[in-house]
Amino acid sequence: MTTGSGEGLTNDSVARRPETGETNNLVRELYSLRTEFESTVRSIHSALEEIRGALDAQGLAMEGLAGNQVALQASMEGLAARVGDELRGVMREIQIKNVLDRAWLTAPRSAVGVGSTNLLDRVECATIFRNHTVLRALEWHTQERLATFGDAAVLDIARAAGEWSCMNHPGVFASRALESALRDVGRRQLEDEPRWQARGGRRRVLHVMTVAYPIGGHTRLAENWMRSDPSSEHSVLLSEQGENVVPSDLLAATDGRVDQLTSATQLGRVRELGRLLTSYDCVALHIHPYDVVAVAACADAAKRPPTLFIDHGDHIFWLGVGASDVVVSARPSGATLAVSRRGIKPDQSVTIPLPLSTAVEPRDAETAKARLGLPADARVMLTMASAHKYGQVGKRSFTSLVERVLSAVPRAYLLAVGPTGSEPGWEALIKRFGERVNAFGPTAETGLMLEAADLYLDSFPFGSPTALFEAALRGIMPFSLRDPGAGVLMVEDADVELPGTTDAESWVKDVEELLGNDNFRASEGHRLALEIADAHGRARLAPLLERAYGRACHQADLPMIELARPLTQFDIALVRYQRSSGLGHSLEHLLERCGLVPAAIDPLSM
Repeated sequence: MTTGSGEGLTNDSVARRPETGETNNLVRELYSLRTEFESTVRSIHSALEEIRGALDAQGLAMEGLAGNQVALQASMEGLAARVGDELRGVMREIQIKNVLDRAWLTAPRSAVGVGSTNLLDRVECATIFRNHTVLRALEWHTQERLATFGDAAVLDIARAAGEWSCMNHPGVFASRALESALRDVGRRQLEDEPRWQARGGRRRVLHVMTVAYPIGGHTRLAENWMRSDPSSEHSVLLSEQGENVVPSDLLAATDGRVDQLTSATQLGRVRELGRLLTSYDCVALHIHPYDVVAVAACADAAKRPPTLFIDHGDHIFWLGVGASDVVVSARPSGATLAVSRRGIKPDQSVTIPLPLSTAVEPRDAETAKARLGLPADARVMLTMASAHKYGQVGKRSFTSLVERVLSAVPRAYLLAVGPTGSEPGWEALIKRFGERVNAFGPTAETGLMLEAADLYLDSFPFGSPTALFEAALRGIMPFSLRDPGAGVLMVEDADVELPGTTDAESWVKDVEELLGNDNFRASEGHRLALEIADAHGRARLAPLLERAYGRACHQADLPMIELARPLTQFDIALVRYQRSSGLGHSLEHLLERCGLVPAAIDPLSM
């Protein structure tokens, strides 16, 4: 059975061999198909990768193309903007040139002369000649509008001329053509108003101001004038105060009699002010140099009370000669310039010391220094003025000279009211000396600084008289740098000789010595405080003000001299200061605002 069984197995194996061979073949074929399939899959994957790579490359190419298109578009937009700017600039230059050339070709020739200036001043001379040309052009356009009875346009152009000339010295300090045009406008607009008639009783004085400010000498002068004249009843009228807050001290000085013009147009304000003037016995003009509203409203002497012009801007061009019966100067140099270069008649000019509040209180410097965080042995220098009064002229500036003092005197500290620490010169000074220099910016809160000060340094190239006198009246010795030829740019007084020097090197040396001489500073400060209080106090000023009221008797006239004179060193100094100050509007802005140049347009859209 065993043999049988074995034979059976053998026969079965033999019988199944063909089947096993087919299976092996099938397996081999399957393996082969699998290999081919895997190869095909790999090929497909490879092809897909190639496709993806191609698509990615194409995408990158498209992105690159899009990026190139964006960059190209940006480049073209930038180019278009530059071309547009250049075209606008060219068009503006052509428009401005047309405004100036039309006047220059028609107007009679009149120019300032060189006089005693030298070759070193040729840049300033060229600037003055250009400024004078602009003034002449605006005079011509004012007269052209006047001939067509365009009174509103006359006011606009005359104002532009005043703004330009007071900030861009034209070599003259008044304009007969503009004064004449404003007089004609005022008379025409107020011709139906009743004549002014004098009345008895307590004198009523109207102080006309363009804008009243909480800080600075302009508004304080008006306040002190009113306090120095208690025999009169004082009121204030503001022509362009707008949203500016009326200073509380001004309200106090007038017992609240402060009003504002309300008309929305200059022409409307001329009529509004002209109607109000007849209610007063005298008008005092404390106006901006280009306030055409007040000048036109006061143009007809028959329709207004006697008028005093307070010459607080005695160093620059201003409008108002033709509306002023008396021009009140605060210093001899201002009065001299009013007569010699504004055409004011000598009997129309009076000089009255700057009205001051002369109450002097004892100081506690030690406590003030502690409250300011200063060492007890600090020698404190104080200066107070608008930031533009410290501009650099040539290589010299207030900050560059005081830097030398701070370097030489380790105990010296500087307090500045007006400038800020972010302005040129001051920023570098603070960075170098740290807590030894404090720039407080514009502020009316000066009491603590005045308490702590040991020496007052006047600003230059433009002095600040109200601030200097305020410090001196506290017993703080003042010291000034007065450039030869600077004239009314610097502080002077008719009755008190103020300490100072004319040389920068001497200024540095003298300030260093003064900081080390406590006894001399104290005695000199006390002496000056008494002299200034006597010269500028109410007892001295009251009779002088009374005399000025008496001199105002309807004698205003147009400038009666040839205003274009040879230039002097003061003209040069004034231009240098104005260039360093950065004040004033551009000519384009002024011409656009007064309608002589149309509003800016896009030349690419034409």
